[in-house]
Amino acid sequence: MNRIALVYLLVALAATTVSADPDCYRYEHVSRWTDALTLPAPAAHAAGWPGHVACATADDLLIVDVSDPAAPAMIGQTPLIEPATAMAIAGNYAVVGSAAGALYLYDISSPADPAFTAVAPHSVARIRDLQAGPGWLATADADGVLRVQRHPEGGVPGPGWIVDPGGEVHGVALWKGRLLAVGETGLTVIAVPAPDDPGDPVIERTLQPAPEDTYLQWVDAAVLGDLALVATEWYLPIEPRGDSRYEPFETNLFLSVRLSPAVPPADQLAGFFYLNAAGQPALAATGTVTAMAGTEAMLLDPSDLEMGLWLEPRLRFDSNMESRLAAAGSVLVRTDADQLRCLETAALEAAPPLHVHVPDQEARNVNGRWSMTSDTDHPADFAYWKKLWYFGDPMAPALVDSHYYFWSLESSQSAGVVAADGPRAVIELVTDTSAEFLLYDVGVDPIVKTTITNDEFRTAYLTGDRIVMAATDGIACWDITDPAAPTGGPFLPLEGYASQTLLAGDRLFALTIQNVLWVVDVSDPAAPALVTSFGVPDGSRLRGPAAGMLLLDDGAGTATVIDAAGQVRGTVTGTGPISTVVSDAALAAVAWRDEGVDLVDFSDPDQPVRLGRTVFLDGLYVYDLDWGAGTGDQRLVYAGLSEKGLRVLDFRGPAPRAYGNGWKAYQMTVLPEGLLTGRGLLPLQCDDLTGVDDPVEPDSALPELLSLSPVAPNPFNPRAVIRFATTRADQVTVTLHDLRGRRVRSLVNGPLAAGNHTRSWNGADDSGHVLPSGTYLVRVAAGGEVKTTKAQLVR
Repeated sequence: MNRIALVYLLVALAATTVSADPDCYRYEHVSRWTDALTLPAPAAHAAGWPGHVACATADDLLIVDVSDPAAPAMIGQTPLIEPATAMAIAGNYAVVGSAAGALYLYDISSPADPAFTAVAPHSVARIRDLQAGPGWLATADADGVLRVQRHPEGGVPGPGWIVDPGGEVHGVALWKGRLLAVGETGLTVIAVPAPDDPGDPVIERTLQPAPEDTYLQWVDAAVLGDLALVATEWYLPIEPRGDSRYEPFETNLFLSVRLSPAVPPADQLAGFFYLNAAGQPALAATGTVTAMAGTEAMLLDPSDLEMGLWLEPRLRFDSNMESRLAAAGSVLVRTDADQLRCLETAALEAAPPLHVHVPDQEARNVNGRWSMTSDTDHPADFAYWKKLWYFGDPMAPALVDSHYYFWSLESSQSAGVVAADGPRAVIELVTDTSAEFLLYDVGVDPIVKTTITNDEFRTAYLTGDRIVMAATDGIACWDITDPAAPTGGPFLPLEGYASQTLLAGDRLFALTIQNVLWVVDVSDPAAPALVTSFGVPDGSRLRGPAAGMLLLDDGAGTATVIDAAGQVRGTVTGTGPISTVVSDAALAAVAWRDEGVDLVDFSDPDQPVRLGRTVFLDGLYVYDLDWGAGTGDQRLVYAGLSEKGLRVLDFRGPAPRAYGNGWKAYQMTVLPEGLLTGRGLLPLQCDDLTGVDDPVEPDSALPELLSLSPVAPNPFNPRAVIRFATTRADQVTVTLHDLRGRRVRSLVNGPLAAGNHTRSWNGADDSGHVLPSGTYLVRVAAGGEVKTTKAQLVR
């Protein structure tokens, strides 16, 4: 697929309008996998029914009792006639499909004593997927052929039909007695006749929103209520090899599809989710969660699959293992090789529903209470209407203006919100030859729209009744007491090319490419004045403001505090550069690009203090931060991440935790009744946010579960010793990461007893390859707590 077609596909999917009235839920605690039950051999397939799951190994059918998810127990076993390639539960039978195209029936009416019953010839191709409906069985074979056979209770599958939805079928699922087939043509809903009905299956409808010239393949589905969760693969064209035209490229896009026939076709695609894990997906659905797995899993909040909420922490699978999922009633079961685990989930507490309104398509440049949204107008030239919205009433956003822009190889135009303060916003219009800044004020009637500057300026800051404009060689201020007739002050030139500017209170900081920091007093728009200037280290970047001051980040993990007078104060250190900061009085949340987010106390600017409660984010880049509920260091922080959407960081209590959802949130603002992100408006309900517990009072803090000692020796070659301790038995992970956050080695991933523990690392990755010299992060996690330290490898 060419790059333009792929970009258009993603734009088309992202442009789906979402408007829903979801129920809002609060989770009492984060779900987790139970301790493992060891099976006598690896389980290649699994299928469940209430309280039990059947696992097919290479030789045997195993029955596991999961009525107590905390203590799964193997209770039955019988030999398989042939190795299983697919499996389903049909009443009192486990139906096993084979590579030879046969269906084998095993009686499981007595789970402790399963027994082979019958075999039914089926086809000559390997059975890839299998589903049991009311009185029938459906199979998708390796040739993409969909067959439906009658299967009376207690009998052998009889004659049936070949159903052609117009292309190859890759997977099958069940919805309200109907058959769902997913494959080349998308998702097809098929009504299958009852056993006593002589009629034929009827194709009711097919949904495939992707353009026909793309290589997006729909490969599997799981159903939760009236929503289907569909796993897809992107295929890239390759040179012909035998009968194969394409090869799998990536499996990380999952669609949620509305199945109700009352939903218009244009609205059937409800949302989409990304899972950065290549390989064949595994899907399963229960009454409370839906999981998707390649080498990792997402547990989705079923209260709003359309909004893409997932629970934290992400449930990651070992990349060296094949994971299978099965729903056993309300219990989700996972098998990794010869290990079987159940998922413990908390009860859900319902709260009043909240109407969520997302205006037109993708929201961008969210700032203050303003947002630009894009409507695709002419895909061939990537032409759009950008609409300017004001969210003064978050439940009833107002359309303020529209701007036409397009992108092509010859020319470009764009529009975006660059500054906002309450009812006022500054937007920038850019063309090939010019740029202009416009002031909007919806606090007056009629709405004011005024041109402020032309293309001499690069950035704008709006605060109170003034706008501070920054050019590459100077600054100017505008008095907007009368928004219809703003007045500009004198231009204050600066020496050198300003590559970065930042406004902190009444001080504008400008950093030039000559590594000189200029500090300008802009308290009087009519008379901006230079305070001071001085040289800074090469590679420095402006970050902040933090408690009314500037952070000068050296890019290597040290940030220097610069106060309003331009004086150098103390420093704060982390494991790498800072990506963004949000500040409130003397407290700031700081996002370290290679570590995560933690709270820093700037009450003494000469000695800023990290409070030591970092939320580790697996090296993800944090684009934006904002405060949520709470006061002081007992509060919520919203983090908008690259590729992974929104995280809510809960610093209330002794053990910080993260929650998240699937919408991208590069920029965001907290409104009284919602959270405005780069994907529209998300609800804030249920103790201020879906998925967040009640605050933990300081006097009820639990003793620290986990401690981690410094690595010794450090630097090291060839081996480092890692020492840590846990105060109680728990699941423990010990992993090594590079300074980009990428995991390079896993040393522990399983239960450990309470006490002191020691592990050694020889400087190699999981594949045994020797790693280069450098600094690596040691991350130890247990019981929701995470500790990190550094290890310096010297070759």
